[in-house]
Amino acid sequence: CRNAHHSSFTYRSHTCGELREVHAGEHVTLCGWIKRPRVLGSRGTVFLPLTDATGLVQVSCADDLKEMREFVSSLRAESVVCVEGVVEKRPEKDINKTLATGDIEVRLSKVELLNEASDLPFQLSEGAPPASEELGLRERHLFLRTAGMQKNLRLRSDVAMAMREFLQNENGVENEM
Repeated sequence: CRNAHHSSFTYRSHTCGELREVHAGEHVTLCGWIKRPRVLGSRGTVFLPLTDATGLVQVSCADDLKEMREFVSSLRAESVVCVEGVVEKRPEKDINKTLATGDIEVRLSKVELLNEASDLPFQLSEGAPPASEELGLRERHLFLRTAGMQKNLRLRSDVAMAMREFLQNENGVENEM
């Protein structure tokens, strides 16, 4: 899944949250965490919600790719993967208006498991805190992946940057003790 037109240390060509209808027809490489894979239809089309810090995109595995479908459907939630595929516009009836990327999906052609997740100690659904504060602190690397926590971290970073820029512009000095 390494991308030849980026540095040798870069896997992806795009982030999950940046893909839009204008990217239709492009071959892309994405990396991220799997949410919960879904198998739909009698032939078993697999839909793989893939997320990173920028957003979520739906990846679909064609019915005719039996081995890949079986592999993808066996992946655990929160496993880290690198996928390659072609961006396709969704049919009008399948557009998800609640997602920024809801007008497209990526048709899977290659998948590489980068890190398999173990069984999760708690569900990573939005708004649902871990079963206990102790568990949340011990497994904070998982809790930090939720959209609410990501929003809080980005807000904190933006406030800190604004303070630093203000101090810099006023010839101030930041002093950490």
